[in-house]
Amino acid sequence: DDQQVLREGRTILNQDEELTRHDGSKTWILTSKVPLRDTTGRIVGLAGFGLDITERKHAEDQLARLAQDWQRTFDASNDAIWILDAENRIVRSNKTAERLFSCPSDQMIGQFCWAIVHGSSMADPACPLARARSTMQRERNEMQRGNCILEVSVDPLFDQNGNYTGAVHIVSDITERKNAEARLLQSQKLEAIGQLAAGVAHDFNNLLTIVQGNASLLLASLPSDGDAPNLVDQIIHAASRAAALTRQLLAFSRAQHMETRPLNLNETIDSLVKMLNRILGEDINLECHLAPGLPPIVADPNMIEQVIMNLVVNARDAMRKGGRLTIATETLHLDAGTARACPEAREGLFVCLTVKDTGVGIQPEHLPHIFDPFFTTKEIGKGTGLGLATVYGIVKQHRGWIDVSSSAGAGTTLKVCLPAAKHTAHAQTHTETKPRGGTETILLVEDEPAVRKLNRLLLEHGGYRVLEAGSGPEAIELWKSHADEIDLLLTDVVMPGGMTGWELARQLNSEKPTLRIVLTSGYNTTEIDAENSLVQQGNVSLLQKPYLPNMLLQTVRECLDAQAHNPWSHRGAVATE
Repeated sequence: DDQQVLREGRTILNQDEELTRHDGSKTWILTSKVPLRDTTGRIVGLAGFGLDITERKHAEDQLARLAQDWQRTFDASNDAIWILDAENRIVRSNKTAERLFSCPSDQMIGQFCWAIVHGSSMADPACPLARARSTMQRERNEMQRGNCILEVSVDPLFDQNGNYTGAVHIVSDITERKNAEARLLQSQKLEAIGQLAAGVAHDFNNLLTIVQGNASLLLASLPSDGDAPNLVDQIIHAASRAAALTRQLLAFSRAQHMETRPLNLNETIDSLVKMLNRILGEDINLECHLAPGLPPIVADPNMIEQVIMNLVVNARDAMRKGGRLTIATETLHLDAGTARACPEAREGLFVCLTVKDTGVGIQPEHLPHIFDPFFTTKEIGKGTGLGLATVYGIVKQHRGWIDVSSSAGAGTTLKVCLPAAKHTAHAQTHTETKPRGGTETILLVEDEPAVRKLNRLLLEHGGYRVLEAGSGPEAIELWKSHADEIDLLLTDVVMPGGMTGWELARQLNSEKPTLRIVLTSGYNTTEIDAENSLVQQGNVSLLQKPYLPNMLLQTVRECLDAQAHNPWSHRGAVATE
């Protein structure tokens, strides 16, 4: 530089120079150099001026690092961020904005935000930017962009005089959050409907018990000739079908009693293939792809068959012009990372059942409602809308989940995932025997008068002596006078009067440990704690409503004949078609 000044007469102003001191440290000098000339204009020397700017240089370096760190933070945000000037043009843009709007930052700089977000030539008066400038506070709204749901928020910037100087414009992809909220609302809705369904099923089961019981007694008293027996038999048949409908409601509400055992899903499907082919008809081709070595699941066989049948019937109805139905099984192992990708999945080993059809598919607006009870797109009289609702309830009751993929005209795939069995202990089975009567004394407790009258009639026909009460407190009063005579307590579980049948059973059993107990319920049987001491003693049997007369007599007789420490017996009516 000195040579340039001396040789060329060049003036150098405000040039940074890094110098090394004697101790090896670095210093920065801001220098200016000008040539010195004699009277003839010849360069005879130079004049130099220097200013130590080391501290300023360090400050600039620190500011540069801070700016770099700020930019890294700016770019690392999961939200698209723009800095707008007073004219609402973009002056800064981060990497997320590039990805979200598929536009390089340098092409966004200088553009209006509404041109990028909406592809519009002018701002919408209702947009958060316009509102924020007016209200002088943060404004936000939500918008749909393709398959994404975006939240747009704008924070206006003002100088000390209140003049608008720009804004911070943030766009967040809230698709997953909104989907999670929708799933939560759907779950809460189904839970509420399930509670309603369980309550309806309870009352309905009482009515069906009355219909089935009285019709069975009437049938037994009629002569075998004439039309009357056939008419009564039709009543019993209709009541059985109604009981099946009630069980569907209970399955949806996850309040149906389960009798589980280790189950091989492949074997269950194999046993149903002939029936499924008859259901599907000749114009639908059934294909089964069953994975070998499938681990067992712990499940109620009847419920799993119900799941398969309902899925197949639903698929058949979607293929009115024929098609192909594929049933497949597989083993699925989910680690923690993979499980997080599916909202309802969890870590572990699962057995999956996939039912895929080539039918009409499901309209997008219908997809969120396919598991709602009584929701159906079929014609009036063609379906109850309980098929998939029942599947949903059973799968949830077995601690599984269902994945659905479908689009209009492209078929539907439903994938049911159930936890694989951790052990292979077999559940106790109960052998049916021909009901017979007895002479023991039974305390009958039932709040529904018609059911109580029916049960008394059935028991007395069986030879038993019956003491009846309409509530727990009434039963206690009878107990005080007849405790020594009573051999068995037959009580409904859910009763008014401040005492449930379970609480009544515990109190009476504490006074008389040898007392036999039969609990009846139109609700879920799981309200009876399997670890309770009464259960351990083997004194308790459970009878699920609605039940036929023979089942009542058989359960009572078996409970009276049972030895202590026998397994707890569960009985429930089976509706026949």
